Amino acid sequence: MTQGQNTPKDFTDDYVEQCFQTWYVMGQTANITVLQENIPESPDGKKPSLPMLRQFRDTYGWLERADALNARAIIKVEEQLVNQKTEMLKRQAENAFKIGELARNHLLSDGFDTSASAVNALKWAQEEERTVRGVSQMMITISKMTPEELMQEAAKLLKRNSEVVDGVEIEEEDADISSDTTTS
Repeated sequence: MTQGQNTPKDFTDDYVEQCFQTWYVMGQTANITVLQENIPESPDGKKPSLPMLRQFRDTYGWLERADALNARAIIKVEEQLVNQKTEMLKRQAENAFKIGELARNHLLSDGFDTSASAVNALKWAQEEERTVRGVSQMMITISKMTPEELMQEAAKLLKRNSEVVDGVEIEEEDADISSDTTTS
């Protein structure tokens, strides 16, 4: 393997891309020596020198590309988290509905006198379903908002929570996100 002072034309664009991908997968290491140890040799058996790798990084915009890729990765992870949370909330709402149905059926078949727990289960299930469905709808609504809409909503909620006159909170119209968008 040949190392030393190379020129950019000693390496093809495909090889430089391979070096970038190795650097990116390694977590965008700042240690160029470690990068050099981990990149494969070029088809003609060469590896770029440390200054050449730095030049690749700077000339080919590796840092900017990594920032863009990292931003895309974060968006995908956040979307996945929102989807997972939404699915969990849907399952909780479905379970609450099923429990409510069981409690209702018990009350209809056995009457109120035989099981106070059925009444409690029905009440819990109704409250849980109402709460979870509201949170689920809010999560869906928030996931569809643009960054500007999210900032406006946050500002509105912060303003509402901070408005106090003579120690008494001012009552405003409901700022519930789900109620603003359920008609859309």
